[in-house]
Amino acid sequence: MIHSSLFTSNSNRIKVHLRRTVTVAAVLLVLLIVFRTFDFLYVKEDNWTRILWHNYYKTENIDNVFLGSSHVHCDIDPFILDEMNGMENFNMSIPFMRLNGAYYVLKEMTGDHELKNVYLELYYVPSTGKQGDVMSDVSLQWNWYITDHMRFSINKMQFIASMCRKDKYLDTLFPFIRYREHVFDTPYIVEQLALKTSDDYKNYKLRYEDENGEPTLEYRDKGYHYNLGVMPEYTMAYFREIDFQTEGVMPPNTEAYLRKIIEYCQEKNINITLFINPIYETQILSTIEYDSYHQQILAVADEYEIPFYDFNLCKSEYLDIMHRENFADAGHLNSVGAELFTPFLWKVVSGDTGTNQKYFCESYEEKILLDDPETYGLYYFYDGDMRKYTIASNRKTEIEYKITILPEEGEERVLQDFSVNKEFELHRDEHGMLMVVSRLKTQPDQQHTLEIKY
Repeated sequence: MIHSSLFTSNSNRIKVHLRRTVTVAAVLLVLLIVFRTFDFLYVKEDNWTRILWHNYYKTENIDNVFLGSSHVHCDIDPFILDEMNGMENFNMSIPFMRLNGAYYVLKEMTGDHELKNVYLELYYVPSTGKQGDVMSDVSLQWNWYITDHMRFSINKMQFIASMCRKDKYLDTLFPFIRYREHVFDTPYIVEQLALKTSDDYKNYKLRYEDENGEPTLEYRDKGYHYNLGVMPEYTMAYFREIDFQTEGVMPPNTEAYLRKIIEYCQEKNINITLFINPIYETQILSTIEYDSYHQQILAVADEYEIPFYDFNLCKSEYLDIMHRENFADAGHLNSVGAELFTPFLWKVVSGDTGTNQKYFCESYEEKILLDDPETYGLYYFYDGDMRKYTIASNRKTEIEYKITILPEEGEERVLQDFSVNKEFELHRDEHGMLMVVSRLKTQPDQQHTLEIKY
């Protein structure tokens, strides 16, 4: 009787534990369904990133990864690389990717693939100044592009724990919470439902076509952003949010992650190369102390004895890419530019570091002086009610400029007759067309005109 009683007692305890386990599991399942439903109704996803992660997780083999910002998925054609090197190449790039994000994405990839080479792109903007602080709220919002789609894992939880303050954990773990202002916003919910029940959304397609049905922009496999758009001449004005105190300097926490990435690759016996893709001169001329940024990366690369190539310092005789028709905008190549750049990129990163030095100048200052005198456009920033413009050209005193304003309201007026002065300002509420006529002081009869919207 005693044994029977003990058996019955143990059996009852097991049943109680099973009921509790089933109850907890059922509650968790219900919560998961509720959270997924809320995400479906409220989260406004970046469709490019969603498709990229889906594409990545279904990819069986990756040998070489090109890791970085949108400059990677726009500028590098992995299909050209496949033909050139006989390996499987993948663009694992997130818009404005921060280096803490790059570190955890790399860890995710090494858990799924036996990587041979890592090529880390280091775009200037998300790596310097306030933008470059990996613990800022701005960086957190871009890192959500990663955590929203990365599969649940210890690696993902480590990333979340490291990238945000405690008051941001719920926003990071449960994306729908970020959209709480839309809880009773019926038009917003209807818009999200229409998008997320569309065939393109369900089939992970992103494609825009011309009148003949030919693609002008689409997501292609391997993380490639096929884009035939061309930067119009009349929009060649680049907005620059200038931080005078810290531009040109990689913050300590960002440099720390650069070192962690390099050391992680070296521990895993994976080759790593650092590089910077070419951006249009209008943008790079607007930067403050670009050469300081270059030197900071170069110092780290030299310390770890790894290659670093800055294609903004590449001599035009080897890479003649700085033409408007090769760019979709001031920061990104289009697919015509990618077709030109990708083979040269591979020639360099697969070549001998000593031999490669002939392709590059030691500084951007040296590079622009090797090119013929040219006026590229304008860059500007806001100062109160005014837009402060600077003419982007590769000479300081050899070129003269005449600036004429054709406002939407009012009469045409000459703001500046031919002068070497590059700076002027307009009220931020004023709009129209600017005509910038440039000429060499030594050749006043040879003039070039840019028409730029303002």
